[in-house]
Amino acid sequence: MALGRTLVGLGLSSRVGLVPAARGATSLYGDWRPGGELYGNMIGRTKAALAGGLPGGGSGRLRGMVWVQVGGEGARGVGVGERPLACG
Repeated sequence: MALGRTLVGLGLSSRVGLVPAARGATSLYGDWRPGGELYGNMIGRTKAALAGGLPGGGSGRLRGMVWVQVGGEGARGVGVGERPLACG
């Protein structure tokens, strides 16, 4: 919620929607690849949120994404640059 309030406070938009898709103990490289189950769930939740419309009417648009990875890769001994990261 703090992120949404901060974005509104910066004047970037008067409304900010957050679509949670977190899953603990997962790896960005191993578990969130395009075509995978977790990736598909995230895309599905985002599309559903956009299709649902805004309270009071109107529609939203996707303007960005925030990813927070809390050290799982480092704990497994994976260093920066050891695995390619595909974004799509």
